[in-house]
Amino acid sequence: MYRYRKLLSVLAACGLLSFSGCASQQAQEPIPRDPELAITCIGVMPVQTAVDYDDRLSFAQAKQLKEGAAVLDGVLRQQLAGRNEFRYVTAEQVYGIENSIEGDFVKQLKAVGTLMGCNVMLQTQVSKYIDRVGTEYTAKEPASVTFEYKLVDINRDQVLCQGRFEETQQYVLDNLFKLKQASKRRFTFVTAPELLKEGLEEKFSHCGYLSTP
Repeated sequence: MYRYRKLLSVLAACGLLSFSGCASQQAQEPIPRDPELAITCIGVMPVQTAVDYDDRLSFAQAKQLKEGAAVLDGVLRQQLAGRNEFRYVTAEQVYGIENSIEGDFVKQLKAVGTLMGCNVMLQTQVSKYIDRVGTEYTAKEPASVTFEYKLVDINRDQVLCQGRFEETQQYVLDNLFKLKQASKRRFTFVTAPELLKEGLEEKFSHCGYLSTP
């Protein structure tokens, strides 16, 4: 698995996967599908974290991020369930590609897509995952998550959609601009998995390739 972790660290550190985008609080214009792009399928890469390339992380931080990646993997599958155009890449498939191909990460990413028969790849990365401490009404520490995603046309080396979600839940009185959102949550403190689910639904709703048909 060392080679698999090495490939993930290279992918996360290089330009194509250096995630960027608007914060969740900022308005984002919907991105429609390109009618000229014929998508064979969309390959969904395993969720990445900084664990494999940032040795400054503490054991507790690394454990949190690995938990967050596992949760987001599950949320992704739930969000995309029933949509036949998505194919999920396993850790073993990535490991096999890294073993068989020498070269830059772009070639390796394209090789994963070729293996899957997909010309579009979805990549996500969790950089913060802290679950709620306490109950839904008396949280000592609120949930806090940050994740980013990119949807890439690997044939044209083109980013089709991208986004960043970052939120630490606040008391309503601390931020009255969140009143509508707090009402939707029934004025309770949500868990980190629930926050990830909300964020993913929000970000994907702006991308015509990922939004629910």
